[in-house]
Amino acid sequence: MGSKAKTMKFFCLPILMFLFSNSVQAQQDVVKWTASYDAEQSSIILKAKMEKDWVIYSQEHVEDGPIPTSFEFEEVAGVSYTGKVEPLSAPIIVESEVFMTEVKKYKKEAIFSQKVELQDDSVVVKGTVTYMACDSKRCLAPKTIPFEVKI
Repeated sequence: MGSKAKTMKFFCLPILMFLFSNSVQAQQDVVKWTASYDAEQSSIILKAKMEKDWVIYSQEHVEDGPIPTSFEFEEVAGVSYTGKVEPLSAPIIVESEVFMTEVKKYKKEAIFSQKVELQDDSVVVKGTVTYMACDSKRCLAPKTIPFEVKI
């Protein structure tokens, strides 16, 4: 192998390793969502658990800020949604160095509740949650995932 080939290998290998490691990190799932039904409160409970150092943001839209967490519910016969999705966890309010504005975020865990009125005791509620996860150095692209709750 010539000296030019060795030099190219020396410079290209770290670059390829960096690009590969970043693409793997970008694909990791740093937030795990669960959905359940609370019969006592007649509510759909949506819970996010974030990996260490990762956060998601409140439902509140902030100009030039992060993508807010949002929920969509499919229309289901026998189910009426009462009001809007309410946070059960208190967000942390901080001045974001990333977005240069005040943001409300959740660290470790976030719990949300959607009140429902049921006319049928055996239904499946489906929907999606859209959220953006960030750590102190970067934000992942907003992600929309489906959820399903059997009542």
